[in-house]
This record gives sequence, C-alpha cells and structure tokens, in this order.
Amino acid sequence: MLIGDYCFIGTNAILLPGASLPNYCVLGASATLTRSYDECYCLYGGVPAKKIKIFSKDMGYFNRKTGSVD
Repeated sequence: MLIGDYCFIGTNAILLPGASLPNYCVLGASATLTRSYDECYCLYGGVPAKKIKIFSKDMGYFNRKTGSVD
C-alpha cells in the first residue's frame, strides 16, 4: 500500500493491501480503496472507491508550505 504526498484520508476509510493513492488526492470518509490509482489531484470515494472529482492544482491544501490551511 502506498499513500502519496499531501493526501487526505477521510474518517473510517479502508485501504486494502495492494491499493495505492497517488500524490495530492483525497479519499472520502467511509470509502474503501481496493486498487491502485495513478491520477493526482482527485477525490476518490465510495465502496469500492472510484474517481469522483478532479481538483484544481491551485487548491490551498495542496500548496501550503507548513501548518494548516487558511
């Protein structure tokens, strides 16, 4: 299992062995990640998880240097 840089994993998410989440992604709450994805800047969610939305590369969460997002 590989979790990329600047990822956010929602509450009660399940990540199965062999599954991967690429850099700059969000795995929604209660989602089940069953396989590896390679597209960055996306929201994945559901059971099993699938791509739901593509994020802008300018989002504050993904571009912060340190600390929390304002």
